Amino acid sequence: MNTQRLVRTLLFSLSLHCASVHAGLIDPSWFTGTPDDSWAYSELLNAGQGGSIDYFPTSPSEWAGAVFQGYVLDPNLIVPYHGWYGSGYDTLQVFQTYVSSSMDVILDLWLLGDDGHSLFIDNVFITGGGFNTTQNYTLALDAGETRKVTVAGYNGPGEWIIHFGVLDANGGVIPNDLIPIAGSAPGVVINAAPEPATAVLLGSGVFLLMSFYRRRA
Repeated sequence: MNTQRLVRTLLFSLSLHCASVHAGLIDPSWFTGTPDDSWAYSELLNAGQGGSIDYFPTSPSEWAGAVFQGYVLDPNLIVPYHGWYGSGYDTLQVFQTYVSSSMDVILDLWLLGDDGHSLFIDNVFITGGGFNTTQNYTLALDAGETRKVTVAGYNGPGEWIIHFGVLDANGGVIPNDLIPIAGSAPGVVINAAPEPATAVLLGSGVFLLMSFYRRRA
């Protein structure tokens, strides 16, 4: 089998595997296909928390086996619920992006979940809570600074939903009046790159295979 045919076969097999991966998000239209203005979404099945409505993750190690599902919209662009939501008993849903700003800004973040939910900044646990509790955090960004923001949610019984965004300075009804992080202040943008490790490993694996077969040839 020549190198080109081998690579095609490998990629086809991987595509079949990826197509069978379970995704807890209900609506596939929320996937953007690009890290630009998006969040990287991963899911861990069988989290081992027994369906608790009080558990919430406090370390990234708790979703170490999560599988990358794709890039998705900001939760406040999902109407009418203004949140990520889906199904999956005893699962962890993880959303990550990188926030940067061209000027100094302060973002008042707000988080609510069904069930447990947590906020991490640069992989450090900030705050979290169980079913139907709310958390607030003030994120200060210096001009030119980039921070990794991770929202992780755990689901026990029933379906799950995560509300997360920036508080509207003019007040309003939460969570319907939360603002997406991107554009919440002048110069603020998000991007889910760098891509998840699974994509990096895939590219490295294909490259190594091609190098190996070139040497064999």
